[in-house]
Amino acid sequence: MKKHDFTDKSYATPTGRVYKVKIGGPVTTDGVVEYLKANEFDFVNEAITQKNFPLRPHAIKEVEIEIIYPGRPFTESEGLLFLKNAGLRRPTKEHALRFVEQYGKRAEGNSYVVFLHKHWSDPSLYISDDRNRLVLYLNHHFTLCELNLVHLHGGFGKGCVLAGVRRAIK
Repeated sequence: MKKHDFTDKSYATPTGRVYKVKIGGPVTTDGVVEYLKANEFDFVNEAITQKNFPLRPHAIKEVEIEIIYPGRPFTESEGLLFLKNAGLRRPTKEHALRFVEQYGKRAEGNSYVVFLHKHWSDPSLYISDDRNRLVLYLNHHFTLCELNLVHLHGGFGKGCVLAGVRRAIK
C-alpha cells in the first residue's frame, strides 16, 4: 500500500471513522425518508424521493464507508482525487441514503458529510449547465440533523468531510 504524503494537497486525512452499512433490501427511498422523519430528523429535502433517487431491491450486503477529512475547501474533482488517493471508491446514491438511514443521528465528528455520487439534476431549476448538478449531504450539527442536496459547482468548505466506500479485500 502506498504511504500517504499529507503535505501533498491531493491527500485527505483519514479520520479513523469507518461505518459498516447494510445496503439492499426492499425499502425504497420514500421508506428511508419516512423513517428519517419519524426519527426526529429536522429536515429532509422534498426532492429526495424514490423517483429522483431510486433504490432498487437487491440482496442485502454489508459495505464499509470511511470518512476522510480534506482539511481545506475543495472542488468535486479534488474530492474524487482525495477518495482515489485514500483507496476509496466513489459512493452511490444508495450508499448515501443507507448511511444516513443507519447512522445519520449518530454520525460522529464534522457536521457536513458529502457524498460525491453521480449527480442528480433538478428539472425544476430550468438550468442545463453545471449549476444544476446536486449530490446528497448529511448536516449533523449539534442538535440539527438534516439530509439535503448541495450544488457541485460551488465546491465545499473546509468543514466538510467526504464519505468513500472501502474496496473489498480479495
